[in-house]
Amino acid sequence: MSTSHHGVPEQPSPQDLSAMNRFMDQLQQRAKRAYSEGRISPKDEGDLAFAISADMEKRIVLIDFGKEVTWIGMGPEQAVALAEKLIEKAKMVATKPLTVKIG
Repeated sequence: MSTSHHGVPEQPSPQDLSAMNRFMDQLQQRAKRAYSEGRISPKDEGDLAFAISADMEKRIVLIDFGKEVTWIGMGPEQAVALAEKLIEKAKMVATKPLTVKIG
């Protein structure tokens, strides 16, 4: 996931590059477990990168985890960033204008 709110920057940030690399490692089943914010339970499998995209032809928002996932957990800032990215993509595929308020 990218936290950029205005499209893709010309030069991806180190954080964006790290997430892209982790996502590619997940796709190829070579991602190593990491717990950047600590492990929250025995079922916690560690950090997870994912891609959010908009399929304009089918008019749907896609979230690709790159692997099988049962649940995800995140802090408040990450949850808001996810919500904002989903709203951004939803507005892209919407057939009529969407008005959404966060906070």
